[in-house]
Amino acid sequence: MKTFMVIVNLNQKEYLTKVQANSHLDAEHLILDSGITGKFECAVSACMAYDFSEMETECFRTSALYAELITLENLLELIEERNAVIKRNEELKIMIDKFEKQKKEIEKAIEESKRMLEESKCAS
Repeated sequence: MKTFMVIVNLNQKEYLTKVQANSHLDAEHLILDSGITGKFECAVSACMAYDFSEMETECFRTSALYAELITLENLLELIEERNAVIKRNEELKIMIDKFEKQKKEIEKAIEESKRMLEESKCAS
């Protein structure tokens, strides 16, 4: 196992955390796989692991300078909270679509009823 510093973009905010993993890919996927991807949004939008030698790069330093330090446990909690929001947003979108469809059907039924009423008045 190696130690990696991982920079994560979660809900448009950068976080820096430490991860123990066998590879860069394992470190990144430990975080990426804990987030869900909905129809319109995803929990974790970016994730990049850096090993000891890569921490000397300008890319790491710049990203780390502006990221909020967080423990892996706290980061995973934030991801779970974001997952719940995404799930709820998906449910709400489905409900809105259902209600919009019902609204159109009701409006169509009202117009048809009005038309029938007018025809009935003209016939009498």
